[in-house]
Amino acid sequence: MKKLLPLIVTLITLTGCNQATTQTPPPPPPESILSQTTPKPPNSPPNPPTLQNNPITPKSIGAAKLGMTLKELKTYLGSMAKFQTKSPYIVDFDAIEVSQGGKIQYYILYPAGQPLKDNDTITLLLTENPGYKTEKNISAGTLIKEAEKVYGKPKLSYNIDNEGREIVNFANQPKNLMFLLGNANNGTLAGVYPKVGGDYHETNKYNSQATIRAIMVTCRQQECK
Repeated sequence: MKKLLPLIVTLITLTGCNQATTQTPPPPPPESILSQTTPKPPNSPPNPPTLQNNPITPKSIGAAKLGMTLKELKTYLGSMAKFQTKSPYIVDFDAIEVSQGGKIQYYILYPAGQPLKDNDTITLLLTENPGYKTEKNISAGTLIKEAEKVYGKPKLSYNIDNEGREIVNFANQPKNLMFLLGNANNGTLAGVYPKVGGDYHETNKYNSQATIRAIMVTCRQQECK
């Protein structure tokens, strides 16, 4: 995974020398100097990291990027974020919950029973926070029919062997993104499925008010380096 290192910002000190006399007061500083912002301290990112209202890309959710280590993310976000282990999270996966101000931003997922260490690489991210959007403005909570307008024809599916988790694949969706819907085991399916036997089911029909529940970003191990 690529590493995210803070950029070094040079601290520029504005100095000036205005000599006053008893007859004439010194002129005010130029407006351009008054309007300058306070310089950032050395070793800080050029822009303070934020958690909310960040994009979802094929390689990242907000500040969390596939390929970076957990330690790098913790260092970048600093005291802004709270990291809390959720074990179990879902069947087969545990997670590290990343939150700010009591609001969950996203999860870092990893195989159940294999705790993610600081030097381990992030390979799987998931968010249910609608503040995070793809470049096409699609987020958790977006209607499937709205996503269809920008990503093309959808195919909804679930597999009983995969814990009944329902997903939707759009014809032209970005690589590495997965859109999660409902679950067959708790009766929250978004799709309208034909009544056939077997474990695997798929359809292109869905409830008109069905929404995307979560967005996942993942990569194969070799792609994450």
